[in-house]
Amino acid sequence: MARNRTLEYLLNDLNTLLFVAIALMVGMYHLFFYATRYSERQYLWFGLGSVCFAVNAIAFSAWGGLLLNRLGPAYRCTDASGHVAAV
Repeated sequence: MARNRTLEYLLNDLNTLLFVAIALMVGMYHLFFYATRYSERQYLWFGLGSVCFAVNAIAFSAWGGLLLNRLGPAYRCTDASGHVAAV
């Protein structure tokens, strides 16, 4: 019974997982662009911002709770990713 409830909870938050996947792809794409053109710093900052935003979004979702529950201090990770994304 509890397993079905957890699965239903995660499936309700599936749109967050899709958003995180897209944000990570966009971030990696811009970081790759920066690796090919070091003079264009806006690619670096946008790529880092996208990756940090994706980490922050997954950390606050039900998926992040499932992943970080096994790793330990989830709140420190969410706080750190939020601070990095704000910079």
